[in-house]
Amino acid sequence: MLLVYIASPYSAPTQKARLKNVQKTMDAAIQLYYHGFAFICPNLMHYLDERATRIGKPLNWTDFMVIDLCQLARCDALLFLGSSPGTEMELKFARQRNIPVFYSIEELILHNNQGNGTVIAYNKGDKKQLVTDNVSEG
Repeated sequence: MLLVYIASPYSAPTQKARLKNVQKTMDAAIQLYYHGFAFICPNLMHYLDERATRIGKPLNWTDFMVIDLCQLARCDALLFLGSSPGTEMELKFARQRNIPVFYSIEELILHNNQGNGTVIAYNKGDKKQLVTDNVSEG
């Protein structure tokens, strides 16, 4: 199963706008899962940030970027969903490490369906069924 890092803007001037960014990223994560991908959704760090602030252990932008890049280094692909200072840093990091970059979920699915992934799964009713565990042989 390919592990996809979702690079999507988070920072915004208001709490409401940040939550909208988080929801957009969660929607992408849900789509990825239902197309057979595992994912890292760094915008979910929003909830860690709220808790850290509440308990008096706030984290700053640099702290989050260090964590994000550590996670990205372990991924098979980056899904780039919009430009921001953080996503541009993630994009540069991925390119420097030859991590494939995709600009839409459709592009990622097409890439995976061409035998470039390791697992394809599909939905049958409410159950996720494994089709194969090694698509790219050779």
